[in-house]
Amino acid sequence: MVLSGLLLALSAPVFAADVTSDGDDHLANIMKYPLYVGFMTGYGNTDWSELVQQGSLAATCIPGVTPDNLCNNTPSSASGSGAIIGASLGFQFNPYLAIEGQYIRYPDSSVSFGVPNPYGDITHMTTKTNYFALMAKVEAPFYHDDFEVFGTLGVADVKSSSPLDDSSNTRPTFGFGVSDIQLERWVFSLAFNYTPGTGTASTTTAAQYIPYIYSGQLSVAYRI
Repeated sequence: MVLSGLLLALSAPVFAADVTSDGDDHLANIMKYPLYVGFMTGYGNTDWSELVQQGSLAATCIPGVTPDNLCNNTPSSASGSGAIIGASLGFQFNPYLAIEGQYIRYPDSSVSFGVPNPYGDITHMTTKTNYFALMAKVEAPFYHDDFEVFGTLGVADVKSSSPLDDSSNTRPTFGFGVSDIQLERWVFSLAFNYTPGTGTASTTTAAQYIPYIYSGQLSVAYRI
């Protein structure tokens, strides 16, 4: 199993003395140390594609002519992907259910506008996205209770900062992943998370937009 081999290779050299040999011990460790703190990194994307002019809007966008100056309000192009960094704090109620808070700093987005536009001299801007979430985490141990698969569901406060505006919106957030739980206190995980944004090119301006964000995460947590 490639994934299990990868997780074991990461954990074994440094934490070999911390390994327990029985699956029941692994689950007992969860209750022995119910509080945990973690650090994560990985790849993330702040997706502005819902706001960028595309399809029939891009084809018919004539500055000063299109109703509501829609083509002027929305970006002509946008991109934003790269490394993420974050932290987590969680509490384990039992081996199958936890509550977890997360903070993730997503990569900056690069956004461009056509000319003329209603934003003064701004034809290009950089936006920053910060993610704060509180989630329920449902877990299911497998393979002699050495590993677990999990799913998360909760709410996130997504903050988007740009020269136009500082916006914040509460959004649903969800994810899934797999963890190596063989060690007494250390947990290594691979996960994916997605949070839908708000706004489309037909209904909103760039100043009001919250990007759609997603990330692949590699994390390590320590049980306290």
